[in-house]
Amino acid sequence: MTSQKKTPKRGSTSRAKGQSPGPRRRQAILILGVHRSGTSALTRVLSLCGASLPTTLMEATEINSRGFFESEPIFRLHEEVLSDLGSSWHDLAPLPEGWLQSALIRSHIDAMATLVEEEYGDAPLFVLKDPRICRLVPFWLAVLDRLDVDPVFVLPIRNPLEVAESLQEAEGVDRERGLLIWLNGVLQAEHDSRGFVRSFVDYESLLRDWRSVVKKVSADLSLPFPRLSRRAAAETDAFLSAQLRHHSVSLDEFLAREDVLEWAKLAFGWMGLAISGKKIPTGKIDQLHSAFTEAEKAFGPILARSQLAREEADSAAEKLGSEVSDLSAEHAHLEGQIAPLSDESSRLQTRLEARESQVGELIDCIKLMLVWIASRAPGSNNSSQELEVLLQAMDSSDSASIAETAMEGLRRYQEVMQPGVRDGEASSQQVGIGASPGASEADIAKQKQEEERIQLELAEARTENEALEQEVESKKDRINLLIDQVGAKQQLLVQALDELAQSENRHEEIDSNFREIEEELKRASLQTAEQIEARREIDLLLAQERDRSSSVRAERESLLSRLENEEISASRRAAEKEALGQQVAGLEARAVELESEKESLETELREHDTQLRASAQERSHLHEELSARNQEFESLEKSVSWRITLPLRYLGIGARKVGLSALLRPIARLLGLGK
Repeated sequence: MTSQKKTPKRGSTSRAKGQSPGPRRRQAILILGVHRSGTSALTRVLSLCGASLPTTLMEATEINSRGFFESEPIFRLHEEVLSDLGSSWHDLAPLPEGWLQSALIRSHIDAMATLVEEEYGDAPLFVLKDPRICRLVPFWLAVLDRLDVDPVFVLPIRNPLEVAESLQEAEGVDRERGLLIWLNGVLQAEHDSRGFVRSFVDYESLLRDWRSVVKKVSADLSLPFPRLSRRAAAETDAFLSAQLRHHSVSLDEFLAREDVLEWAKLAFGWMGLAISGKKIPTGKIDQLHSAFTEAEKAFGPILARSQLAREEADSAAEKLGSEVSDLSAEHAHLEGQIAPLSDESSRLQTRLEARESQVGELIDCIKLMLVWIASRAPGSNNSSQELEVLLQAMDSSDSASIAETAMEGLRRYQEVMQPGVRDGEASSQQVGIGASPGASEADIAKQKQEEERIQLELAEARTENEALEQEVESKKDRINLLIDQVGAKQQLLVQALDELAQSENRHEEIDSNFREIEEELKRASLQTAEQIEARREIDLLLAQERDRSSSVRAERESLLSRLENEEISASRRAAEKEALGQQVAGLEARAVELESEKESLETELREHDTQLRASAQERSHLHEELSARNQEFESLEKSVSWRITLPLRYLGIGARKVGLSALLRPIARLLGLGK
């Protein structure tokens, strides 16, 4: 537990209630509440009543759509301070011993004082809010003391179960850990603000009747709020609504829940006493805080390792999620690229089919022309055979060589049909090939131009066809490459999904370990009361032992002093030691003798016990015999013979007492027998 001197420094006017007021200086209202306990709502209400807010407010988020009403720069510096201390807002371990005196923290105090001046200026009354202040109250006391600002504290108290459920929804914190965070924050805030002017506020009462809460805070802090106008009241009514409370748990339900830590129930009850203005048991609160700190030493390292593993798993899951998103986006992009390429491929295929159709039509036209030429030319029976050979050659040729095949066939056909033509005539006939006999030169030239046009169209069709085929092959290669890339990306995506599933399994394992830790914590909490009582007894015994040790130590020192003063010689000490050895030997021999005597006495005692038991049996037998004789004597006394002989028995008794001669002497005188 971090301790802090509660006496304000440098003439601060912070004082307990009942003290005489002094000159009022600037004042800062510090809101001491854990996350999700109503700190934002309370801060906004106090600001509407006249307390200044910081200049650079943190932006609202989905978690808190109406705003946080705290300083963004101060929040960032808080995070830096806790990080330098190896802690965080959700850490359950106390801060290191002597952390406030370190040079690093002193530099942070200077930086924070500068930030306060920048954020609040010279405002006479301002409100400071950040749940992290619960862990940094001594830090802020030093900051405000440096600025000559008096601190007062307001502690909002909300049902711990509502806080835990809200933390679970907003921050992803498990409910059991949320209860521990609430307990640790409330105990720390109450301890560190003790002795200062402070006020405890019920969050439910703030939503239900904020005017009474503001009046209570003003009375507790002896602080008049300057802005309590009708407009301020209307603004506050508009701000506060039931929508601010997303989780509601009744007090009866909270107390009846067996899965809620008993420590949280105790602390919430004590905070309820503080809200109602009653005295709280600070001794019991300190005992609970100490017990919590001791318990944290046991479960803290386990929780820290679990939290670290969870953060690493979350980071890995986030990284995998980012990679999956990137892969999905790239996959979609590739699919977007494949679709136009597929359309282009389809379009090229259509064009190719159209070109092939056109080429087929041209070939059919050429065949018809050849048949027509053969029918018009005079020849022999070989013409039909040559034409058949030419047509078969054209059918077997590909589209790229169909024109050359047709022209070569025509030349051979003409040579067969006109073998005796002179060279000049042959040339003229070749130029006008396919012309009918008797055709004019104009017709031959026209036919030649038509043939050249057909050849050019065939060449262009062939070139375009080759280009289309190359383009189609290129598109096919690119599509295959894209398909391979998509397959590789899909494999990476599947691998990433597998890793994400493994990460989720690790999450489940971590959650299971965390639940086991929480169960152990619950069991530890049940044993803490007994441990505290046992510790008290142990402390009492230790105190007694320390007293005895002190007395023994004092006696020892006295004996040592006496031994030093007496200056006993070594020979005398040796003689005394020898004498003591002899005495010890004698005592040991005596102990052996005593042991032997003890054994013999034990043997005699056993024999005596045996005799006593025999005597007891004999006594019992004699008692029975005496009883029988008494019964016989009583019956004898009642008999007639006993009564007759009774005078003689009395005479005998008298004779025994006075003597026989003394008894017979009177009788002898009566009988005249002598004296």
